[in-house]
Amino acid sequence: MPEVRIDPLTGQKTIVAADRATRPGGGLSAVAPDPIDPESDPFLEGHEDRTPPETFAVRPNGGAPDGPGWRVRVVPNLYPALAPDSPAPEATVNADLFAASPARGAHEVVINAPAPCTRCRSSRSARSPRPSMSGGRGCARTQRRAPPTCT
Repeated sequence: MPEVRIDPLTGQKTIVAADRATRPGGGLSAVAPDPIDPESDPFLEGHEDRTPPETFAVRPNGGAPDGPGWRVRVVPNLYPALAPDSPAPEATVNADLFAASPARGAHEVVINAPAPCTRCRSSRSARSPRPSMSGGRGCARTQRRAPPTCT
């Protein structure tokens, strides 16, 4: 079960969720990923039925939940690091080394573009001096003057 550990020296909290190591892509690897196959991409617009029901979406032109027409979608993570009912950590935890508490909460996936983006090309603007780091899908969607181009 996941737990939150607190470093007694710094007070920093860390989520320890060993079960996440068994999720697809959870192993250590240095191999470049294969190109995203549009047919198997669950996050692609039009594949909304392949994800859990959305908890939030930005739909500029309206539209029904869990359907096309979105610019940003948020869905529950299928391999969460947090759980709303996470039990207390086992008593074998070394209290002299760190404090531990249940890792309770929600873990969601933010899909910040309706199409995959593997490389970003964008111009820096006066309002946005550096591109945002978006985890590979949105390609700095927050830039104002020169929207990024996904390739």
